[in-house]
Amino acid sequence: MATNNIELKSISSLSGFNFFIPDYQRGYRWSQEQAVQMLNDFKEFCKKCDNKSIEKGEFYCLQPIVVKKRIWRNNDNVINGFEVIDGQQRLTTLFIILKYLEKTIEETYDYFDLYTIKYETRFEYNSQDFLENINSNNSFDNDSIDFY
Repeated sequence: MATNNIELKSISSLSGFNFFIPDYQRGYRWSQEQAVQMLNDFKEFCKKCDNKSIEKGEFYCLQPIVVKKRIWRNNDNVINGFEVIDGQQRLTTLFIILKYLEKTIEETYDYFDLYTIKYETRFEYNSQDFLENINSNNSFDNDSIDFY
C-alpha cells in the first residue's frame, strides 16, 4: 500500500523538477487579480523580512500542491517527475513569475534550474513552449485561451 508523504519544499528545492498536468485538469484560468494577490502575499512577507519582524523559523508558504510520482515519455526521453493532482494554477503562476525573474535568478543563484511543466492536453498550442518562452515576443499571444 502506498503511503502519503507531506513535505514542505522551498521554491529552490523544486530546481530541475518535472511536473505533468494531466488532461483532467482545466486550463490555466487565474485572472490578473489572483496573480496580483499572490504577488502581494510575497511582498508582505518580504516587508516582514526587511523589517526583521518575522519570528525565528518563520517562512512563506504557498497553499499545498498535491502531486504523485509519474514517469512519461517525451519523444525518445523517459521523464521522471510528478503528476499534479491539485495546485496547477499556483504552480503555473509561480512559473510565470520565476520566468519573469529568470535573469536575476541566474545571476544570484547559480544552482537553480527552473522546473518544467508538461501539459497532456492542448498539444496543438504547446502550452509548455509558450510558458518557457513567455518573455519573448512570439506569435502565441491569443491563439489559445490559456495564453490570454
